[in-house]
Amino acid sequence: MTDRDVETLIIALTDTRVIDALARALQPSIQSAVQLAVQDKLDELNQHINVLATENRELRRRINDIESADRLDNIIIHGLKETFAETASGGDPTMEGETSGGCEGQFIRFCTETLGIDITPSDISVAHRLPKPKASTHSSGPRPMMVRFTNRKSRAAVLAAKKKLRHDRNNKIYINEHLTKHSSEIYAEARKMLKNHRIAGAWTRNCNVYVKALESKGSKISMIDSVDALRNFC
Repeated sequence: MTDRDVETLIIALTDTRVIDALARALQPSIQSAVQLAVQDKLDELNQHINVLATENRELRRRINDIESADRLDNIIIHGLKETFAETASGGDPTMEGETSGGCEGQFIRFCTETLGIDITPSDISVAHRLPKPKASTHSSGPRPMMVRFTNRKSRAAVLAAKKKLRHDRNNKIYINEHLTKHSSEIYAEARKMLKNHRIAGAWTRNCNVYVKALESKGSKISMIDSVDALRNFC
């Protein structure tokens, strides 16, 4: 290529019409290359997000299993009236005066008089009141009571005997397993679905949530470990 040819080429390349023509010709290729690069990056990010989401679900499951194992000796009682200790000056009784021993005595009397089972102080490790849920902080009802047993046979006996409460229309006392926040959310959703006749049954056992499908769907029973799994169950 001679100097004249080079000069002619330079002049041509600086011509706006040539530049516009080249831009139009190269635009599809440039757009395609950019889109491919962006899509590759998005695919990489989505893959990374999916890995993190899987790891997060597994970690949450393990944490829930650990928390559940720590609660296998416990039950929660709602509606059991509180005992009040009088103040030293003989004034009005205060809710804060209820001791662990008072809770224990209340629970043992409840088991004897209402459930018809024999629970002794040696069966109980500790009994105490829990704070009311935020939604019911201003309610005048009694605070929930947590009872931790020294042996699971006694706990199982109480959970089995709670069926007697269903036959009393005036009953306002409910006994449940001490579920984790995660399991409580699943169980609450399961009860809603049961009320709406989307499932045939919902219960807890060893702090896990179980549901039973409708007869039209085979009446299968499954342990549910997430709200998403519950919704997919139907």
